[in-house]
Amino acid sequence: MTRTCTLGVDIASHGVRVVLRREGSAIAMARAAYPAPPPPARRPAGQWRDAFLAALSGLPRESLGAVEAIGISGMRGALVGVDADGHPVTEAIPDFDPDTIAASRLVEKRIGKACLQETGCPAFPLSGLPKILHFMQTPGLSAFLGPQDFLALSLTGTLSLSAGSALRMGVLDIAGKTYARHVLERLGIDGSLVPPLSLIGAEIGALVDADAIGCGLKPGLPVVAAPGDVPAALLAAGRGDPKAVFLSLGTTSVITAPAPAGAMPRLPFTLEIIAAGHRSFETGTGAGGVTLDWLARILGLEDVPALERLAATAPPSNVAMKPEMLDPWGEASGAVLSGLKPETGPAEIARAGFAAVASSALSCVEALEAVTGRFDRLLLGGGGAASKLLQNLIATARPGAMDVFAGRELAAEGAAMVAAGAFPVTDSEGPTEP
Repeated sequence: MTRTCTLGVDIASHGVRVVLRREGSAIAMARAAYPAPPPPARRPAGQWRDAFLAALSGLPRESLGAVEAIGISGMRGALVGVDADGHPVTEAIPDFDPDTIAASRLVEKRIGKACLQETGCPAFPLSGLPKILHFMQTPGLSAFLGPQDFLALSLTGTLSLSAGSALRMGVLDIAGKTYARHVLERLGIDGSLVPPLSLIGAEIGALVDADAIGCGLKPGLPVVAAPGDVPAALLAAGRGDPKAVFLSLGTTSVITAPAPAGAMPRLPFTLEIIAAGHRSFETGTGAGGVTLDWLARILGLEDVPALERLAATAPPSNVAMKPEMLDPWGEASGAVLSGLKPETGPAEIARAGFAAVASSALSCVEALEAVTGRFDRLLLGGGGAASKLLQNLIATARPGAMDVFAGRELAAEGAAMVAAGAFPVTDSEGPTEP
């Protein structure tokens, strides 16, 4: 079934983005931020729904009336615990939560690198398994949901876990169609804490939320399970091109590309789900927006654009920076500068930061190419894609075709594409029993 007008939603780390897509093109977009504190702080899970409604109100009401389905994507590894009635019993836990590091060590000890081969997701703090371990004794807890699953529950009243969310939660079998029950058993996790599974493209339920309907959406609209944020962005940017690699320059740099047919993960990549029967290899680096934010702060600048303006004035120099600003284990965060001289100024240091982010991301692209072969196109997205300096540094280091998607809400676009039926479910429809 192909739908001509759909709504895509991305439950992101800073807020919610929505995109209206009609006849193959995005026609309107809007976003709404969460209240303070900024990520990666925990927050009331209800803020996900509140921000969705706020963003929805920023779209043309007359166009919302034409929407035929809603696709929901979101950040991966974040979760919330809910009770039997779907009410939150924990705060919304971000993808990186320092309190779960000890549980991450336990997962690593019991499962180790084999976790990647059995679930497609490494045993690390950015996944959901450590958070499940840490919070599974919460009073009243009945199930764990990702952000997109919580919003789907709010909109439809149906409890389910999308396959893309389940993969980064670390509970999905490597084949991507059932839960990895044996992994849960080895960790002592009650299997009832994972709700029915919805494959990508499956209809979770029908829209019943009165507030969303009040914004102009028609009651009864199908709500569809979409991939996680970066795989959904790959769909929107790559449009199925098997020789394109997507570089998302966000808080961190995430690199993903379509996996060759029948391919299995090779360490240290995750094997994401981008659509029914379609997978992608993914890797990343802590070097990204978090690095540039930090550098702007220590140089006394107001924001990253000011840092870029300073970097543009830098004379030629040998100053180099190796950033490790987001350590997933919460240890030894920082950066190392080399090539400093008495006459070195802030401009050279600023430029070294941008160069380090570009270099780190491209090294991950090369790591993927060692498995998939050379990519013909580089797709540049995320907030950092708007940086002319990063664009130039990447293009200089890697000549060839490069498409820049600055300002595009690609994850929400990809979710809208899935809702349109561009990648139909072939194995089952709707939630399956866990």
